[in-house]
Amino acid sequence: MRLPGDVGSKQRVDELVTALQTLEDHIDVLINCAGINRPWKAEASEFESRHNDPDAVEKLLWHGLDDDEFQSTYSINVNGVYFVSTRMVPLLRKSSAPTVIVIASIAGMMLQRQVITHCFACDAEADCRPGQLEHCRTPSPK
Repeated sequence: MRLPGDVGSKQRVDELVTALQTLEDHIDVLINCAGINRPWKAEASEFESRHNDPDAVEKLLWHGLDDDEFQSTYSINVNGVYFVSTRMVPLLRKSSAPTVIVIASIAGMMLQRQVITHCFACDAEADCRPGQLEHCRTPSPK
């Protein structure tokens, strides 16, 4: 079942899962792959193609995003994955073989000469951690 929704806040995740609970009594597999990537701000985009120039990279990283852009990206890409995974635990616990699959970009785990949006790379790396932690603590079926 595909259930689209907004995972940008804990409240919206709760609303999404509450709606799902009216349709299903358990979940066997959760595929968690929410994510967005924001483009660099226009005034910083002139540095984007100069990824071998340390001065240009420095300016791009500092001037490329504002606090709000970084926070909203992180909120969806990291918090959303965490909150969806943890809010689904009651439904997953009712499964005989609960599985959580987190799909994330490898952008945060590899050295890249091209400068991607830095918060996207941070988010991609952070997305892998909740899945690893949850894998180690698979809840017992009831």
